[in-house]
Amino acid sequence: MGQDTLNLLITKDKGHVTTKEEALERVKLAIQDGLIPLIGRAMDEAVGFGVEDTGKFFSMCFCCPCCCTNVRNVKHASSILNFFHKIEGFEVIIDKELCVGWGE
Repeated sequence: MGQDTLNLLITKDKGHVTTKEEALERVKLAIQDGLIPLIGRAMDEAVGFGVEDTGKFFSMCFCCPCCCTNVRNVKHASSILNFFHKIEGFEVIIDKELCVGWGE
């Protein structure tokens, strides 16, 4: 995600550019399946995709709670939180009426 993704060479066998509505539907389906959405910016990820890193290349993954190394690291290693920083211009809004807090 992000402005730098416009520089990606996307072939039909690798994927496609999606609409906002389609992306939101995929997110909803993943969460319904119990997957955990994570969004972030790995410093070398843009370069790995052959795109110049201007700070506007974001990734999102969906992992199951039992296998996600990011979730396990954050849950069990408080020192790793020093490596996570707020992404400027990015805001997460939680609908408190829909949020069940996963029982917590």
